[in-house]
Amino acid sequence: MFRWLAWAWMAAVVVVARDKLSNPVWAVLPIAAAFVYTAYASLTARQPLSLNARRIRLGIELTIGSVLLVADHFVWLEDPGQSLEFVWPVAGVIEAGVVFGSRWGLASGGLLGLVNGIGIAVAGEPRLFEKIRALPTDPSSRALSVVSTAFMYALAGLVVGLITERLRQAERDIAAAEAREDVARTLHDGVLQTLAVVQRRTDDPELGQLARDTENELREYLFGVAPVGGALGPALREVAARYERMHGGRAQVVMLEEDLPTLGDRTVDALAGAVGEALTNAGKHSSADRVTIYVEQSDRNELFCSVKDDGVGFDRSASDEGVGISRSIRGRIEQVGGRVEIDTAPTRGTEVRLWVPC
Repeated sequence: MFRWLAWAWMAAVVVVARDKLSNPVWAVLPIAAAFVYTAYASLTARQPLSLNARRIRLGIELTIGSVLLVADHFVWLEDPGQSLEFVWPVAGVIEAGVVFGSRWGLASGGLLGLVNGIGIAVAGEPRLFEKIRALPTDPSSRALSVVSTAFMYALAGLVVGLITERLRQAERDIAAAEAREDVARTLHDGVLQTLAVVQRRTDDPELGQLARDTENELREYLFGVAPVGGALGPALREVAARYERMHGGRAQVVMLEEDLPTLGDRTVDALAGAVGEALTNAGKHSSADRVTIYVEQSDRNELFCSVKDDGVGFDRSASDEGVGISRSIRGRIEQVGGRVEIDTAPTRGTEVRLWVPC
């Protein structure tokens, strides 16, 4: 709709001010190209396109917009009071921001501003072009015109891109919240009630404590009452204590907190969650008696964390990564820009190595 309204305005300007045109052909050709592209974009608006196809479309649209920007400086005998290209090229900048993000929108707007500046510079040479719209001869005035147009286009791409990114993030957050609510209802009617029954009827204190801890963890996850962020040391000691309560092994945290950099809440949560999953795997699958959690700052401006157990280990070549490793460990760490390595073999235990950016 924006493209069609912008094209209609551009065509109306040329029709109304046709007596002031010095080169009607060079005015009509880019407008016709803009019409063809606008019709094509409208007909294919609901078709799924690959990322490369979208890049090609964006390149075509920005090219047409650039031609309009340059042509505007050569098709008029005198100033018609309205630029030929004023609105339609903005559509390409908006598309760049919506589809590819704020950086692409900013870059596309800056590119069109540069093209407009080149058109003004070339049109300002009267020996090359005699029948052109009078342009300001004052260099400062011409520079101001170039900067103003470039700023307008770049600002449009940046703002649209930022708004689109925020909307997409909000959509993801809402979808995640709805999914968590569905899971919460299902687990509340089944697993949580079963754990409550186990606590009431068991005579085994360890089993009762395990059921209580598991119920609390599920409630914290499902209903959003788990503490978020905080210092890394307390978070790791908490997951270590939870491992000892649930699996009966010994978990030792080795770190010099005063020598470590301060991490963001999101990174602390990701690291503590990944370590907690590694400890759970050590207790459930490795039959580990002892686990050591070691943390230090590496030489690459990263924080290194090792979770090493003395369990039975496993043969990685004979088994695929389960959900616990792929999502709860690797997925968490990669989400904050980190990386994961797993070193294991039968009979010699497992070491999970984690790196996160400082």
